[in-house]
Amino acid sequence: MDHCTATNKNGTPCRARPRPNRSYCWAHDDELTERRAARNRAGGKAKSHTARAAKRVPSDLRAVLEELYETLAELRAGTLPKGRAMEVAALCRAIVAVYEVGAVEAELAALETTFKERRA
Repeated sequence: MDHCTATNKNGTPCRARPRPNRSYCWAHDDELTERRAARNRAGGKAKSHTARAAKRVPSDLRAVLEELYETLAELRAGTLPKGRAMEVAALCRAIVAVYEVGAVEAELAALETTFKERRA
């Protein structure tokens, strides 16, 4: 069999190759419905703004980000007092500030090295 025996949403015959020993392709095989749905859900999560932002966060700050998300969820659920949430947020800001200072110092050190090399 050269092509999937299913019909596309627009009414045209599917032109994809069927799975081995099957008459349907991956997209039309009823046995794979749940796997397709799981992949679509995972794909959507990977493309979300949150997922993209999390990828840009340095790996050692991801725990801070997770803590903030958990705190936000608890606050929304009403299981965390507002004062406690403010304390957690303040600590997270302090951690991020330390990383920012470290990044600036590293960049400054690199610039100083470059400057010394050019003067030599």
